[in-house]
Amino acid sequence: WEYCSAASTTCTTWTALSVTDNTNSFKTAGTNSVTFTAPTDIVTSAVFDGIARYYVRARATTAYAVQPLATQISAIFQ
Repeated sequence: WEYCSAASTTCTTWTALSVTDNTNSFKTAGTNSVTFTAPTDIVTSAVFDGIARYYVRARATTAYAVQPLATQISAIFQ
């Protein structure tokens, strides 16, 4: 997991994000969660539509032995 940590129109700087991953890397079916505390240096970028938004991404660094089971991901701010 990574977050955009430098303001730009393309968000080229990503920093590792510490998360609690209850999806087991998207291998657990059903309703699960990935939670984290927003870092103090997270910034907005206007990547897709010109509107400044916060970006977090899951990035695969190795090949999957089990295909991801996720079909929908949504953000819930608390």
